[in-house]
Amino acid sequence: SAKLAIDGNSSGKFEDKTVTHTKNPDDKSPWWEVQLPKPTDVTQVVVWNRAEAPERLSAFRVLAMDAERKLLFEKNLFGNGKGSPKPDEGFAVPIEGEGRVSFVRIELLPLDGRKDPILSLAEVQVFTRSGAGEAAEVKWVTRPEWNDGKVHALESEDNSVVYLRRKVNAVIAGTQQLSLGSGDAIKAWVNGREVLSNKTKREAKAGQEKFNVYLPKGESELLLKIVNNDERSSFYFAVRGVDFPEDILPVLLIDETNRATPQVEKIAAHYRTFAGELEPVRKSIEVKRKQYKKADDSIVTTPYMRELAKVKRRDTYLMVKGNFLSRGSVVNAGFPASFHPPAKGTPRSRMGVARWLLQPDNPLTAR
Repeated sequence: SAKLAIDGNSSGKFEDKTVTHTKNPDDKSPWWEVQLPKPTDVTQVVVWNRAEAPERLSAFRVLAMDAERKLLFEKNLFGNGKGSPKPDEGFAVPIEGEGRVSFVRIELLPLDGRKDPILSLAEVQVFTRSGAGEAAEVKWVTRPEWNDGKVHALESEDNSVVYLRRKVNAVIAGTQQLSLGSGDAIKAWVNGREVLSNKTKREAKAGQEKFNVYLPKGESELLLKIVNNDERSSFYFAVRGVDFPEDILPVLLIDETNRATPQVEKIAAHYRTFAGELEPVRKSIEVKRKQYKKADDSIVTTPYMRELAKVKRRDTYLMVKGNFLSRGSVVNAGFPASFHPPAKGTPRSRMGVARWLLQPDNPLTAR
Protein backbone atom coordinates (compact mmCIF):
# COMPACT_ATOMS: atom_id res chain seq x y z
CA SER A 1 0.00 0.00 0.00
CA ALA A 2 1.28 3.47 -0.89
CA LYS A 3 0.32 4.89 2.52
CA LEU A 4 2.92 2.67 4.21
CA ALA A 5 5.49 5.30 3.20
CA ILE A 6 3.74 7.90 5.38
CA ASP A 7 2.75 5.76 8.37
CA GLY A 8 5.32 7.37 10.68
CA ASN A 9 7.38 4.17 10.77
CA SER A 10 10.83 4.34 9.16
CA SER A 11 11.67 0.67 9.68
CA GLY A 12 13.08 -0.74 6.47
CA LYS A 13 12.22 -4.34 7.30
CA PHE A 14 9.61 -5.66 4.90
CA GLU A 15 8.39 -8.15 7.53
CA ASP A 16 7.26 -5.20 9.67
CA LYS A 17 4.69 -4.43 6.96
CA THR A 18 5.67 -0.76 6.75
CA VAL A 19 7.40 -0.81 3.33
CA THR A 20 5.77 -0.01 -0.02
CA HIS A 21 6.17 -2.35 -3.00
CA THR A 22 5.00 -1.64 -6.55
CA LYS A 23 3.06 -4.41 -8.26
CA ASN A 24 4.03 -4.23 -11.95
CA PRO A 25 7.58 -5.53 -12.59
CA ASP A 26 7.22 -4.62 -16.29
CA ASP A 27 6.90 -0.90 -15.49
CA LYS A 28 10.35 0.56 -16.19
CA SER A 29 9.68 3.69 -14.15
CA PRO A 30 7.39 2.91 -11.18
CA TRP A 31 6.48 5.89 -8.98
CA TRP A 32 5.06 6.92 -5.62
CA GLU A 33 3.29 10.20 -4.91
CA VAL A 34 1.70 12.06 -2.01
CA GLN A 35 -0.62 15.06 -2.07
CA LEU A 36 -0.09 17.52 0.77
CA PRO A 37 -3.16 18.77 2.70
CA LYS A 38 -2.58 22.27 1.30
CA PRO A 39 0.01 24.11 -0.83
CA THR A 40 3.10 24.49 1.35
CA ASP A 41 6.65 25.81 1.27
CA VAL A 42 8.64 22.56 1.33
CA THR A 43 12.25 22.72 2.50
CA GLN A 44 13.36 19.11 2.11
CA VAL A 45 12.22 15.55 1.52
CA VAL A 46 13.79 12.71 3.51
CA VAL A 47 13.66 9.24 1.95
CA TRP A 48 14.08 6.05 4.01
CA ASN A 49 15.17 2.99 2.04
CA ARG A 50 14.20 -0.66 2.38
CA ALA A 51 16.65 -2.79 4.42
CA GLU A 52 16.64 -6.15 2.61
CA ALA A 53 16.93 -4.84 -0.98
CA PRO A 54 18.37 -1.30 -0.83
CA GLU A 55 19.74 -1.54 -4.39
CA ARG A 56 16.20 -1.23 -5.75
CA LEU A 57 16.25 2.47 -4.87
CA SER A 58 19.18 3.16 -7.17
CA ALA A 59 18.80 5.74 -9.95
CA PHE A 60 15.67 7.62 -8.88
CA ARG A 61 14.36 11.17 -8.94
CA VAL A 62 12.47 13.42 -6.54
CA LEU A 63 9.90 15.83 -7.95
CA ALA A 64 7.84 18.62 -6.39
CA MET A 65 4.75 20.05 -8.14
CA ASP A 66 2.20 22.74 -7.42
CA ALA A 67 -1.58 22.34 -7.27
CA GLU A 68 -1.77 22.48 -11.09
CA ARG A 69 0.93 19.79 -11.24
CA LYS A 70 3.42 22.28 -12.61
CA LEU A 71 6.96 21.07 -11.97
CA LEU A 72 8.69 23.19 -9.32
CA PHE A 73 11.65 20.96 -8.53
CA GLU A 74 13.32 17.86 -9.98
CA LYS A 75 16.53 16.10 -9.00
CA ASN A 76 18.03 12.83 -10.23
CA LEU A 77 19.92 10.78 -7.65
CA PHE A 78 22.36 7.89 -8.17
CA GLY A 79 21.67 8.33 -11.87
CA ASN A 80 24.38 5.92 -13.00
CA GLY A 81 22.76 3.07 -11.06
CA LYS A 82 25.63 2.80 -8.60
CA GLY A 83 24.82 3.22 -4.95
CA SER A 84 21.59 3.91 -3.09
CA PRO A 85 20.44 5.50 0.20
CA LYS A 86 21.68 3.57 3.23
CA PRO A 87 18.99 1.59 5.06
CA ASP A 88 18.01 2.88 8.51
CA GLU A 89 19.35 6.34 7.62
CA GLY A 90 17.19 9.12 6.27
CA PHE A 91 18.43 10.41 2.91
CA ALA A 92 17.73 14.16 2.81
CA VAL A 93 16.97 15.92 -0.46
CA PRO A 94 16.83 19.75 -0.13
CA ILE A 95 13.98 21.25 -2.19
CA GLU A 96 15.13 24.35 -4.04
CA GLY A 97 12.98 26.63 -6.14
CA GLU A 98 10.00 28.93 -5.85
CA GLY A 99 6.35 28.09 -5.45
CA ARG A 100 4.18 26.26 -2.97
CA VAL A 101 4.24 22.49 -3.25
CA SER A 102 1.10 20.35 -3.40
CA PHE A 103 2.54 17.06 -4.72
CA VAL A 104 5.77 15.20 -3.92
CA ARG A 105 6.70 12.38 -6.24
CA ILE A 106 9.45 9.74 -6.19
CA GLU A 107 10.06 7.57 -9.25
CA LEU A 108 12.69 5.20 -10.58
CA LEU A 109 14.64 6.27 -13.64
CA PRO A 110 14.24 3.97 -16.67
CA LEU A 111 17.70 2.43 -16.36
CA ASP A 112 18.92 -0.13 -18.90
CA GLY A 113 19.93 -3.41 -17.35
CA ARG A 114 17.89 -2.92 -14.16
CA LYS A 115 16.83 -6.40 -13.08
CA ASP A 116 13.96 -5.48 -10.79
CA PRO A 117 12.29 -2.14 -11.58
CA ILE A 118 10.40 -2.28 -8.27
CA LEU A 119 10.00 0.78 -6.06
CA SER A 120 10.18 0.06 -2.32
CA LEU A 121 10.06 2.89 0.23
CA ALA A 122 10.20 2.53 4.00
CA GLU A 123 9.18 6.12 4.73
CA VAL A 124 8.99 9.54 3.07
CA GLN A 125 9.09 12.65 5.25
CA VAL A 126 8.21 16.10 3.90
CA PHE A 127 9.50 19.09 5.86
CA THR A 128 7.90 22.51 5.44
CA ARG A 129 8.19 26.12 6.54
CA SER A 130 5.55 28.47 7.89
CA GLY A 131 3.97 31.12 5.67
CA ALA A 132 6.41 33.75 6.94
CA GLY A 133 9.32 31.74 5.62
CA GLU A 134 10.61 30.82 9.08
CA ALA A 135 10.85 27.30 10.41
CA ALA A 136 7.56 26.30 11.99
CA GLU A 137 7.72 26.51 15.79
CA VAL A 138 6.77 23.49 17.85
CA LYS A 139 5.00 24.29 21.10
CA TRP A 140 4.04 21.96 23.93
CA VAL A 141 0.42 22.17 25.04
CA THR A 142 -0.27 21.48 28.72
CA ARG A 143 -3.11 19.03 29.39
CA PRO A 144 -3.70 18.96 33.17
CA GLU A 145 -6.97 17.06 32.70
CA TRP A 146 -5.08 13.99 31.45
CA ASN A 147 -4.82 12.03 34.68
CA ASP A 148 -2.54 9.02 34.99
CA GLY A 149 -4.09 5.57 34.80
CA LYS A 150 -6.68 6.42 32.11
CA VAL A 151 -6.88 6.11 28.32
CA HIS A 152 -6.96 9.54 26.65
CA ALA A 153 -7.94 10.29 23.05
CA LEU A 154 -5.48 12.25 20.89
CA GLU A 155 -6.43 14.88 18.37
CA SER A 156 -4.50 13.53 15.39
CA GLU A 157 -5.20 12.82 11.74
CA ASP A 158 -4.59 9.63 9.77
CA ASN A 159 -0.92 8.74 9.32
CA SER A 160 0.29 11.32 11.81
CA VAL A 161 2.58 11.44 14.82
CA VAL A 162 1.97 12.93 18.27
CA TYR A 163 4.70 13.53 20.85
CA LEU A 164 3.89 13.54 24.56
CA ARG A 165 6.19 14.73 27.32
CA ARG A 166 5.76 13.90 30.99
CA LYS A 167 7.72 14.74 34.13
CA VAL A 168 8.20 11.87 36.60
CA ASN A 169 9.43 12.69 40.10
CA ALA A 170 11.26 10.09 42.19
CA VAL A 171 11.60 10.69 45.93
CA ILE A 172 14.58 8.34 45.96
CA ALA A 173 16.65 6.75 43.21
CA GLY A 174 15.46 3.31 42.18
CA THR A 175 13.61 1.12 39.70
CA GLN A 176 10.01 1.96 38.87
CA GLN A 177 7.51 0.27 36.58
CA LEU A 178 6.01 2.17 33.65
CA SER A 179 2.71 1.01 32.21
CA LEU A 180 1.84 2.30 28.72
CA GLY A 181 -0.77 1.82 26.04
CA SER A 182 -0.98 3.23 22.52
CA GLY A 183 -2.98 3.38 19.34
CA ASP A 184 -1.01 2.60 17.22
CA ALA A 185 2.83 2.33 17.25
CA ILE A 186 4.79 3.69 20.20
CA LYS A 187 8.30 4.74 21.17
CA ALA A 188 9.44 5.92 24.60
CA TRP A 189 12.51 7.69 25.94
CA VAL A 190 13.48 8.34 29.57
CA ASN A 191 15.96 11.16 30.07
CA GLY A 192 16.93 10.90 26.39
CA ARG A 193 17.50 7.12 26.44
CA GLU A 194 15.22 4.92 24.32
CA VAL A 195 13.48 2.36 26.54
CA LEU A 196 10.67 1.09 24.29
CA SER A 197 9.87 0.67 20.60
CA ASN A 198 6.85 -1.27 19.34
CA LYS A 199 5.70 -0.97 15.73
CA THR A 200 2.14 -2.15 16.03
CA LYS A 201 -1.42 -1.35 15.02
CA ARG A 202 -3.99 -1.51 17.80
CA GLU A 203 -6.41 0.38 20.02
CA ALA A 204 -4.91 1.80 23.21
CA LYS A 205 -5.61 -0.12 26.42
CA ALA A 206 -4.20 -0.03 29.93
CA GLY A 207 -0.96 -1.91 30.52
CA GLN A 208 -0.18 -3.00 26.95
CA GLU A 209 3.49 -2.29 27.65
CA LYS A 210 4.95 -2.86 31.13
CA PHE A 211 8.65 -2.50 31.87
CA ASN A 212 11.00 -1.34 34.61
CA VAL A 213 13.25 1.70 34.31
CA TYR A 214 15.81 3.18 36.67
CA LEU A 215 14.98 6.73 37.73
CA PRO A 216 17.48 8.92 39.59
CA LYS A 217 16.35 10.90 42.60
CA GLY A 218 14.41 13.99 41.56
CA GLU A 219 12.77 14.84 38.26
CA SER A 220 13.05 12.72 35.09
CA GLU A 221 11.55 13.32 31.65
CA LEU A 222 9.49 10.77 29.75
CA LEU A 223 8.99 11.35 26.02
CA LEU A 224 6.41 9.33 24.06
CA LYS A 225 5.92 9.09 20.31
CA ILE A 226 2.50 7.82 19.23
CA VAL A 227 1.99 6.96 15.55
CA ASN A 228 -1.61 7.05 14.31
CA ASN A 229 -2.30 4.84 11.28
CA ASP A 230 -6.08 5.20 11.12
CA GLU A 231 -8.95 7.44 12.17
CA ARG A 232 -8.48 7.41 15.94
CA SER A 233 -5.49 7.51 18.26
CA SER A 234 -5.09 7.41 22.03
CA PHE A 235 -2.62 6.60 24.78
CA TYR A 236 -2.36 5.33 28.36
CA PHE A 237 0.22 6.10 31.04
CA ALA A 238 0.75 5.03 34.64
CA VAL A 239 3.78 4.65 36.87
CA ARG A 240 4.14 2.33 39.83
CA GLY A 241 6.80 3.26 42.34
CA VAL A 242 8.88 0.98 44.52
CA ASP A 243 7.07 -0.40 47.58
CA PHE A 244 9.08 0.01 50.78
CA PRO A 245 8.19 -1.11 54.32
CA GLU A 246 7.09 1.73 56.56
CA ASP A 247 10.28 1.52 58.63
CA ILE A 248 12.59 1.62 55.58
CA LEU A 249 11.37 4.66 53.63
CA PRO A 250 12.13 7.23 56.39
CA VAL A 251 15.68 5.87 56.61
CA LEU A 252 16.16 6.08 52.84
CA LEU A 253 15.17 9.74 52.91
CA ILE A 254 18.09 10.49 55.24
CA ASP A 255 21.26 11.58 53.45
CA GLU A 256 23.75 8.70 53.22
CA THR A 257 26.42 10.63 55.10
CA ASN A 258 24.08 11.19 58.06
CA ARG A 259 22.79 7.63 58.55
CA ALA A 260 23.68 5.87 61.79
CA THR A 261 25.14 2.35 61.75
CA PRO A 262 21.83 0.65 62.76
CA GLN A 263 20.07 2.51 59.92
CA VAL A 264 22.68 1.38 57.39
CA GLU A 265 22.32 -2.21 58.63
CA LYS A 266 18.52 -1.98 58.33
CA ILE A 267 18.77 -0.86 54.68
CA ALA A 268 21.29 -3.62 53.95
CA ALA A 269 19.01 -6.24 55.51
CA HIS A 270 16.08 -5.03 53.40
CA TYR A 271 18.23 -5.02 50.25
CA ARG A 272 19.20 -8.64 50.82
CA THR A 273 15.52 -9.60 50.53
CA PHE A 274 15.36 -8.70 46.82
CA ALA A 275 18.93 -8.15 45.53
CA GLY A 276 19.38 -10.02 42.25
CA GLU A 277 22.89 -11.22 43.03
CA LEU A 278 21.60 -12.87 46.23
CA GLU A 279 18.81 -14.78 44.50
CA PRO A 280 20.76 -18.12 44.57
CA VAL A 281 21.36 -17.69 48.31
CA ARG A 282 17.68 -16.95 48.99
CA LYS A 283 16.65 -20.01 46.98
CA SER A 284 19.12 -22.18 48.90
CA ILE A 285 17.79 -20.89 52.23
CA GLU A 286 14.21 -21.59 51.13
CA VAL A 287 15.15 -25.16 50.17
CA LYS A 288 16.79 -25.69 53.59
CA ARG A 289 13.72 -24.33 55.36
CA LYS A 290 11.46 -26.74 53.51
CA GLN A 291 13.79 -29.64 54.31
CA TYR A 292 13.85 -28.66 57.98
CA LYS A 293 10.05 -28.38 58.13
CA LYS A 294 9.65 -31.76 56.45
CA ALA A 295 12.05 -33.38 58.93
CA ASP A 296 10.43 -31.62 61.88
CA ASP A 297 6.94 -32.71 60.80
CA SER A 298 8.09 -36.33 60.55
CA ILE A 299 9.12 -36.49 64.24
CA VAL A 300 6.61 -38.42 66.38
CA THR A 301 5.84 -36.49 69.56
CA THR A 302 4.56 -37.77 72.90
CA PRO A 303 2.47 -35.64 75.28
CA TYR A 304 3.99 -35.13 78.71
CA MET A 305 3.41 -33.08 81.86
CA ARG A 306 5.82 -30.72 83.52
CA GLU A 307 5.80 -28.62 86.63
CA LEU A 308 4.90 -24.98 86.41
CA ALA A 309 7.43 -22.42 87.52
CA LYS A 310 7.23 -21.77 91.26
CA VAL A 311 5.86 -18.26 90.77
CA LYS A 312 3.03 -19.64 88.60
CA ARG A 313 1.90 -22.42 90.94
CA ARG A 314 -1.45 -22.03 92.65
CA ASP A 315 -1.81 -22.39 96.39
CA THR A 316 -3.72 -25.44 97.65
CA TYR A 317 -6.06 -25.02 100.60
CA LEU A 318 -7.78 -27.29 103.08
CA MET A 319 -11.46 -27.28 102.13
CA VAL A 320 -13.61 -27.04 105.27
CA LYS A 321 -16.19 -29.83 105.12
CA GLY A 322 -15.23 -30.39 101.48
CA ASN A 323 -16.66 -27.04 100.41
CA PHE A 324 -14.35 -25.40 97.88
CA LEU A 325 -15.84 -22.05 98.78
CA SER A 326 -14.79 -22.48 102.41
CA ARG A 327 -11.02 -22.34 102.47
CA GLY A 328 -8.95 -23.38 105.43
CA SER A 329 -5.19 -23.25 105.86
CA VAL A 330 -2.70 -23.63 102.98
CA VAL A 331 -1.55 -27.20 102.36
CA ASN A 332 2.06 -27.61 101.22
CA ALA A 333 3.39 -30.47 99.09
CA GLY A 334 5.04 -33.30 101.04
CA PHE A 335 5.36 -37.05 101.61
CA PRO A 336 3.27 -39.21 103.98
CA ALA A 337 5.05 -39.13 107.35
CA SER A 338 4.03 -42.75 108.14
CA PHE A 339 6.11 -44.07 105.24
CA HIS A 340 9.85 -44.06 104.76
CA PRO A 341 11.40 -40.61 104.26
CA PRO A 342 12.55 -39.50 100.79
CA ALA A 343 16.22 -39.20 99.90
CA LYS A 344 17.90 -35.93 100.69
CA GLY A 345 17.27 -33.29 98.04
CA THR A 346 14.16 -34.95 96.58
CA PRO A 347 11.92 -32.16 95.21
CA ARG A 348 8.35 -31.79 96.48
CA SER A 349 6.80 -32.46 93.08
CA ARG A 350 5.42 -35.22 90.86
CA MET A 351 8.94 -36.09 89.79
CA GLY A 352 9.97 -36.23 93.45
CA VAL A 353 7.14 -38.64 94.24
CA ALA A 354 8.16 -40.86 91.30
CA ARG A 355 11.76 -40.98 92.51
CA TRP A 356 10.63 -41.65 96.11
CA LEU A 357 8.52 -44.59 95.02
CA LEU A 358 11.36 -46.11 92.99
CA GLN A 359 14.09 -45.72 95.59
CA PRO A 360 16.10 -48.96 95.94
CA ASP A 361 15.61 -48.89 99.73
CA ASN A 362 11.84 -48.46 99.50
CA PRO A 363 10.50 -50.93 102.10
CA LEU A 364 7.05 -51.04 100.57
CA THR A 365 6.06 -54.19 98.74
CA ALA A 366 5.79 -53.79 94.97
CA ARG A 367 2.30 -54.26 93.61
